Amino acid sequence: MTSTQSILASILTSGAVSTLIIVVFRSWVESRIRYRYQVDLEKLKNELMLHLEATRSLLEQRLAVYPQMTALAYQVRNLARGIACSGASTLMDPGDLPRIVLKLEQTLYVNVFYLMQDEIFEPVHKFKNSAISFVQLVDDFRRASDDEFPIEAEQVHNQLQERYRVLDEQYQLVVQKFSDILPDWVNLIHPTIEG
Repeated sequence: MTSTQSILASILTSGAVSTLIIVVFRSWVESRIRYRYQVDLEKLKNELMLHLEATRSLLEQRLAVYPQMTALAYQVRNLARGIACSGASTLMDPGDLPRIVLKLEQTLYVNVFYLMQDEIFEPVHKFKNSAISFVQLVDDFRRASDDEFPIEAEQVHNQLQERYRVLDEQYQLVVQKFSDILPDWVNLIHPTIEG
C-alpha cells in the first residue's frame, strides 16, 4: 500500500503543482493581456480627447463669429430700413451704414472657410452684395438730389425701397441659416449623455 500511496501522493502532488503552474501562468497571461489593452485604451482615450478638444475649439471659434455676423447683418438691415422708409425729400443720413457694410464684408472674407464648410457662404455673400448695392443707391440718390433732379431722385428712391425689400428677405434667410446651424453646434460642444 505504500507504493500505492506514494503513487497516489505523487499523482496528487503533480496535479497540484500542475494546477498551480497553470493558474499562475493563466493569471500572468491575463494580466499581460489586460495591461496591453489598458495601454491601448489609454492611448485611444488620449487621442480622442485631443481630437475632441480641437473640434470643440474650432466650433467655439465659429460660435463666436456667426453671432457677430448676424449682429452686423441686423444693423445693416435696420439702417437700410430707416433710409428706405424715409421720404424721398428727406432721405435719412446713411451714418454708419457704409462702415458697417465694410465690416460685414471683411468679416465675411475672414471667415469664408467656416461659411463654406457650413454651406452658408452664398446667402451671406448675396446679403453683403445687396447691402453694397444699397449703399451705392444712397450715394446715387444724394447726387441726384444735390443736382436737383427730382424725377431721377424719385426713381432712385424707389430703387432703394426695392433693394431694401430684397435685403430684408436675404436677411431673413441669413438668420435662418445661422439658426439652423446653432443647435448642431451646441450638441457637439456640450454632448448630452443618453441612456
